[in-house]
Amino acid sequence: MAEYNGRPITRYGSPSTKFNTPLSFDEELRFQKHKAKYSPRDSGEDYDERGAWLAGQVADQTKEEHGSDRWKKPNHPTQSDESLYAGHGPAGKWLPEGGYVPHGGLLKAKLQDEINAARPKKPKPGRAWEEE
Repeated sequence: MAEYNGRPITRYGSPSTKFNTPLSFDEELRFQKHKAKYSPRDSGEDYDERGAWLAGQVADQTKEEHGSDRWKKPNHPTQSDESLYAGHGPAGKWLPEGGYVPHGGLLKAKLQDEINAARPKKPKPGRAWEEE
């Protein structure tokens, strides 16, 4: 079973509950107070808010701050190889120059570029053949 700071991370249930860092009763009470103030509308379905809170990596969503990729669950639309849960689903990659490439996206883009380069150029309608 995977652990974070010596605590097991549950892996049962739906994606919304499968990747949650377990908290003690007292921690859960403190977390719920924090959540009510800083992320009241976030369901936690695709982000391990408890893990982020316990690690002190919290974002104030009322100010539109963005949380760390470390706590994105496998069902998050931009889960990356920086996530603690990257080995449990397709994980994309954030590029150093900026931008996100979904899982398999780099290979797919490279293959598409090669296919496009190998295709013969088509003449534009109503115009003589010309190289682009």
